[in-house]
Amino acid sequence: MRLIAFGLLALVACSPQGVEFEVVAPGLGPSERVYVAGSWGGWRPDGVLLKHDGDERWIGRASAPEGTHEFKFTLGSWEREGLKANGFQRDNALLEVVNGRAVVRDTVWGWSNGPAPKEPQGQLTGRVDTLGTWTPPGLLPRLVTAWVPPTDTLHELVILHDGRNVFDPESANFGVDWGVDDTLMQWAPRVGVLAVAVDCTDDRSTDYGPGPEGKAYVAWLADVVVPEVMAKYGLAPEIPITVAGASMGGLISAVALVEHPDVFDGAICMSPAFGYRDFNYAEELRGREWPVNAGPIWIDNGTVGLEAQLQPGVDDMEGYLRTTRASFIVQPYPGGRHFERDWGERFGTALHWIQQNR
Repeated sequence: MRLIAFGLLALVACSPQGVEFEVVAPGLGPSERVYVAGSWGGWRPDGVLLKHDGDERWIGRASAPEGTHEFKFTLGSWEREGLKANGFQRDNALLEVVNGRAVVRDTVWGWSNGPAPKEPQGQLTGRVDTLGTWTPPGLLPRLVTAWVPPTDTLHELVILHDGRNVFDPESANFGVDWGVDDTLMQWAPRVGVLAVAVDCTDDRSTDYGPGPEGKAYVAWLADVVVPEVMAKYGLAPEIPITVAGASMGGLISAVALVEHPDVFDGAICMSPAFGYRDFNYAEELRGREWPVNAGPIWIDNGTVGLEAQLQPGVDDMEGYLRTTRASFIVQPYPGGRHFERDWGERFGTALHWIQQNR
């Protein structure tokens, strides 16, 4: 993967220890405080303060561990982050620290005043039905949509979390969707996969966690969403059903498979949050048997930024699964980031593996 620091990122072996930043911000007043928000520092918008150095230039230094990290420039809050020259939000830039050193030089042409506008990338392909706003018992209401392949016969059902990010870049959090519609359109005539996207809510971290709310959410998927979708589209009762998600959505996909192996025939867990804060899903599972009738489980993870922080939880889950009779794969993606574009690029590979290993 090519490493870009917005405008230019260079690694300079002779520079002093640490990461040096030099930012030119045309039109920004000298009294403004420019910051670097980095994945190595917990993504604080006021992480590393740069100082004005004249000529619309700000400079500073930070310490970051060896490896590849993500970062952005802000004016101290997420309401004031650096924009592209066309006025849209920038992707996270990549920074590679080698031998404790790196140099970043960049120009930031504008700053947001409120949430940064997202630049849609991609398009909505094919037919998407709006199934309405559904309210699981005890949880917040959420929109449910379905991508319907252009074929007379439906052979498979996929349930996806974080529905706003699945098909349509206009609704996606960062203007980039997974492109599940584009992937499945290529398979439509010969596979016939119906994809149902269930949106997240403001309670996403609890809905997609392994606690009571998460278990209520997956029970609702199994007991309400799946039967109603199958009835609406006339699906045969024996068709395979896969549940899929990323990050916390990857965790809750595993929870759905474990709690309802009679309904879900496989799970796709991309960049899963199996271990975070003081939680470790593998430890929770060690107190119970892996379901004998559970379908295959795909697990993947990148290496950049938050992906590296999630890796210990993935390792623990792999260690647990190796003690069971589970059908699983743990697929690394060197250079992969915690981002919709990355998940979309590997969704097709993950679903194909599930299909081949049922």
